[in-house]
Amino acid sequence: MYKLNDYLHKFVWPSWLILALCMFNHSAIADRGDTLVINAEIVNLRSRPSTTSTIVKRLPINREIIEISRYEDWVEVATNDKRLDYGWIHSDLLAKKDESPVATPQNHHFSLFRAHFVSLVKEVENKTGVTPFIAVEQLDEGSLQLTSNEDWLSLTLDQRNNILTKVFDLWRKYVETGLSVAVEVMDEDGNQHMMMFR
Repeated sequence: MYKLNDYLHKFVWPSWLILALCMFNHSAIADRGDTLVINAEIVNLRSRPSTTSTIVKRLPINREIIEISRYEDWVEVATNDKRLDYGWIHSDLLAKKDESPVATPQNHHFSLFRAHFVSLVKEVENKTGVTPFIAVEQLDEGSLQLTSNEDWLSLTLDQRNNILTKVFDLWRKYVETGLSVAVEVMDEDGNQHMMMFR
């Protein structure tokens, strides 16, 4: 009987270790700011982590997106282009992008910035009911262009300055190049609403 218990004990703990590693690996295919790719033909980007929630956009296979956060088997992502489309995709429909020789640390830093920038936009939406920006684009190492809609003008000057200060803080934390940075806020027609240098 002692030998049987000893044998089972030797078998049980490695089994738990393997199970724990599998669970960790499944939930951590990427981190915030990492680039992921769609691995199914057409995937629904949803407003909430549920198959019954509203479809924000449909994304094709191999489309690159940026991870923002995770909830159970769902990944919150932002599209990896100028427009700020974000939502939730089931993790089974995503894969981590293979690193290629073309990927540069600068691109990765901007992806990290973008993931945190989307979180900032959501935070402002929750506090004020206003979507401050609908697009973000890095023009060069020292300039960032934010596209707003008419909601931006409904914010007070103090609120706008506070939001832009947070944008600069994110830029310094994730993309800092040693250069001063110009942030320009434009409307959808290309008219400038605000510019700030730091």
